[in-house]
Amino acid sequence: MKNLFKVVAVAVLSLGFGVAAQAQTDDAKIVASANVVDQIEVARVSDLTFGMVMQGLPKHIGYQGNILGGGASSAGAADLTPGVFNVFATAGTNLTLTFTTPTGGVLDGPNGAKLQIVFNKDHEDKDVFSAAYGIDSGENATEFLVGTPTAVTNIPANDLVGGRNGIKVFIGGTVKPTSNQASGAYTGDITLEATYN
Repeated sequence: MKNLFKVVAVAVLSLGFGVAAQAQTDDAKIVASANVVDQIEVARVSDLTFGMVMQGLPKHIGYQGNILGGGASSAGAADLTPGVFNVFATAGTNLTLTFTTPTGGVLDGPNGAKLQIVFNKDHEDKDVFSAAYGIDSGENATEFLVGTPTAVTNIPANDLVGGRNGIKVFIGGTVKPTSNQASGAYTGDITLEATYN
């Protein structure tokens, strides 16, 4: 019996070492992927041009090019334009558009004179959308407020210019000359920034 107990004890002990000696392995895979997109490019198409503005008469140019207010029918009206940018980006991507407008809400003029410029208000101080984006500024354009970062979802596939994909961004505004506004040319920078989301 002693021998049988030794044999059983040795067999159990060897079975324990046998199980521990067998290595167990497993694996899993992941996929590395990337979606390469075109570099964003923002290009100036036209400046926001108010043309002749009469002292004391606010003048509004909408993002579609509509002219309202003082001097709207004055000479040179054909040269009045909304600001327009082309934003080249990959179809199906999402962007954020952000405008930076003239510092202090003024255009700089002769001898340090300042001309007030406002956005999202017309010549009568009524709320309006001063900006839009789309393939054109027509009824399919999406309006938005200047001063608020705006999300653009799913850039449409199109041939914006020269086989490049993208959208147009339009901006209008209102200038408010005082009754004794100094005569001369006034300018200020408007910058559009576009970033992928």
